[in-house]
Amino acid sequence: MKKNKQELMSYLDPSLVVQVLEQTSYLLQLVEHLHLEGRFLSTKEVADRHHVCKRTVLRMVRRGHLVAVKQHNRFYYEVEATDRFFRNYWGLEVC
Repeated sequence: MKKNKQELMSYLDPSLVVQVLEQTSYLLQLVEHLHLEGRFLSTKEVADRHHVCKRTVLRMVRRGHLVAVKQHNRFYYEVEATDRFFRNYWGLEVC
């Protein structure tokens, strides 16, 4: 049974909603800052860096092999995690 938006909002604690929105905003700002520092890469940057196509990178995210942070309809990846994953993927490092 579908509930309308107003009915769903009546179940939520307004202070909890504000807290979640503030934390989400903080996390998005942190990811953007880290991307500018070079600690996070976009999908295109990961694909170019590891010589694969963007679809391969997105497929690895969908399969759960790579962890991505989604911000404004874009995925960002931690540099060290992608390097480690692709070294293992290509068989260049043994865990």
